[in-house]
Formats: sequence, structure tokens, C-alpha cells
Amino acid sequence: MSLTQIVRGTMLALVVMAGTSGAVEIKIGAAEALTGNASQYGVPIRKGFELALSEINGSGGINGEKLALIFEDEQGKKEEAIKLQQKAIELAEGPQQANLKKVLESYKKDELPAAD
Repeated sequence: MSLTQIVRGTMLALVVMAGTSGAVEIKIGAAEALTGNASQYGVPIRKGFELALSEINGSGGINGEKLALIFEDEQGKKEEAIKLQQKAIELAEGPQQANLKKVLESYKKDELPAAD
């Protein structure tokens, strides 16, 4: 797997803190190609995320807070990856939102590498 594919597939990764009733859940979102020509990379990456979260949550989480995985299929398509990044930006709050908007703008201008 090339660095280009890693950058493309993991640009969406973000951490969003969402609180309900005083409880905090740390949500980790990522998009990878789970279907399509690049799924041979995306599926193992998803399994790696799931394994890591299982181990982290099994040992008490991060500062006692559990992690939740939100995983999306970008189908190995740049257009789908951009759509999912926009979705992540809409869900993000605070400083993450501004940073993600900058990344998305660069991605739309083809300033970041993407495998087609």
C-alpha cells in the first residue's frame, strides 16, 4: 500500500467528543475502501481499527472513556471520500471543524495525492 492510499483513506480520521447526561464517548471516524478495487486495503485497515478499539476499551478506554468507531465505505472513489469528509466536517465541532475544512478544500483542489 502506498503513502498516497494511506493519506487518501485516513484523511477523514477525526476524534469528536460527544456528551450525553454527563457521560463522554470518544468517537473515532474513518473512511476506507470497503468495496471496490481498493477494498483489499480498506478491509484490513478497518479490522485493525476494530482490534485497537477492542483492546483500548477492554483496558478501560482513554481516561475511563470508551471509544466508538464510525467507519464509512468510500468505495475507493475520490468523490465518495470527499462526500464523507464533508459529512465528518458537519459532525465535528470546535477546532477540528476548521482544520477539516482546510483539508477538504485542499483535497478538492487536488493539492493532496489521491489514487483513482
